[in-house]
Amino acid sequence: MKYTLEYINTILIVLCILHLNLFLVCSGANNQDYDDYKARTPAFSLIEVFNPKWVGNAGFACFADSSTIPFAKIINPDITNVSDLTEACAIEFYIEPRRTSVVNIDDIIIEVYSFNPMPPNMSLESTLASTPANAFYAEIDNPILSQKNCFEANPIIDGKVINNGFILNNIYLKEDNPEPFIIRVNARTPGIYTFSCIILARYEDDKERIMINNRENPFRFLFIN
Repeated sequence: MKYTLEYINTILIVLCILHLNLFLVCSGANNQDYDDYKARTPAFSLIEVFNPKWVGNAGFACFADSSTIPFAKIINPDITNVSDLTEACAIEFYIEPRRTSVVNIDDIIIEVYSFNPMPPNMSLESTLASTPANAFYAEIDNPILSQKNCFEANPIIDGKVINNGFILNNIYLKEDNPEPFIIRVNARTPGIYTFSCIILARYEDDKERIMINNRENPFRFLFIN
């Protein structure tokens, strides 16, 4: 009986560790802590985010219960022009400073809330979209496999992802000059993801965390090979 209790306790400890790993908080740019950035307070926010919309999605997946979900094709960024968003999951929005003339963007993060495997018995309906230029790229994954749920976005230059030390806080927002952002989201593992897009902004010592959406109203996308 003693052996059985010790065995059960060991299993419980392992399960607790796995559970905690699903909610690892990722670091911001330059190893800054995610928690250093205060949640956005609309009346005092450093920046204004407006006109968020999806661009470039391939179409919709239709399931047996008549429900639908947008889908995107999984790509290999090493051999694909990542700026071509024809069959992509991509978020477009504009950002402008509110309280100061210049604001730094320290990081852009995709935070995954849930993952489900590819569903059976579905059909795809394509609706090819236009191909905008200038995008950022974030590759998400099943949090259980990747041992994290936050994934940083990297800039795309000449159709390739730049992830060799490029610092996002080189990006400055200027007053009365809205800056367009397009974040292409790719997945390593096929399946259904719910996630949000988070912007880390800074003016001097004032740091702010702005969510394009939240856990109560997340983005939901099916990624297929």
